Amino acid sequence: MKLFLLRSAEAAQGKKDSRRKLTENGIESLTALAGFLKKKDLGEVAEIRHSPFVRATQTAKRFKKLIGIKANTRETLLLEPLADFRILADFIESSNETLLLVGHQSNLAHLGSYLLTRESDTALLDLKPGGMACLEAANHREDTCATGLEWQLSWQIRPRMFT
Repeated sequence: MKLFLLRSAEAAQGKKDSRRKLTENGIESLTALAGFLKKKDLGEVAEIRHSPFVRATQTAKRFKKLIGIKANTRETLLLEPLADFRILADFIESSNETLLLVGHQSNLAHLGSYLLTRESDTALLDLKPGGMACLEAANHREDTCATGLEWQLSWQIRPRMFT
């Protein structure tokens, strides 16, 4: 089981954060990322979930088209910047499917870090706009006190790697 975390690409400045749209630079960096990843085997993505913010929706739809992913795309409030990532972690682990989540630095960094460490106040991942990480689940944790799957960071890509 894999979990792909994709931060929304660069967005234009605006008064209302949730309505900001992707910039041309954001679209170009997303296209470059997709071009690189298209040569890799991402596996079978079962579903793409994205934040309701405009830039995340645009990122999810463009990335899906550029890569050629056939999975359904769904909006979820659990990917808003201030949503409780622990609830999302529970959903992910119960789904047992490869997912692509498109959202924002604050939420994705805390989600990924929580899955890796089970600590809710640590943010190990630093996803830049248009950046992506892949986590892979191994088996259930061996110690009886811990719950959930054991996750490993497989890779992390920064947009500047393609410029």
